[in-house]
Amino acid sequence: MQKTRFYQLNKPQLSDFANIEEAINPSMDIIDSKLKELSDGKVSANDGAIADVKLPPAWVEQMAISDLNQIEAKRSIKGILSALIGGLKFVHAFFKQTRTIKVTAASFSSTAPYTLRVAVSGMKATDTPVISHFLPSNVTDIGVIKASWKAYSCIDKIETDDGGILIKCFRKKPQQDIWLMAKGG
Repeated sequence: MQKTRFYQLNKPQLSDFANIEEAINPSMDIIDSKLKELSDGKVSANDGAIADVKLPPAWVEQMAISDLNQIEAKRSIKGILSALIGGLKFVHAFFKQTRTIKVTAASFSSTAPYTLRVAVSGMKATDTPVISHFLPSNVTDIGVIKASWKAYSCIDKIETDDGGILIKCFRKKPQQDIWLMAKGG
């Protein structure tokens, strides 16, 4: 009998004798417990994140981590555990954050390579966000959408900078304002 990839649920094949008590019921128990975690809010249905864990006060102290180097400074078990939990929350929030960035076509330089620096609060030169096109939900006109895709195709390179991004178009200058989405840092 095969097992599923993630939860190791029993997966009877056509040639297997499937004893309900041994093959099916254990899998149903696993499915039931995972659904219960979702319904109790222990696991987020949106992104799969595990809810805040409430550990005894003797184990952890409330600590906000704003730089992962702060974890290194802790020496007690309680301090290390608290810093690790704070660090995990920091990393989770860091990679989950999204920013929409308006790119104004008229603001590009007038000669090739066409460049534009756009201010993005919190962006650092060392960040490596995933940057993609973004169509606002109210844009439904096919002409606007086609022109947006044409403008997106002009972008050849995006570099992060302290406080913003630098967009470079080596071949052609965008003719329409567009939006970008940056996820993570």
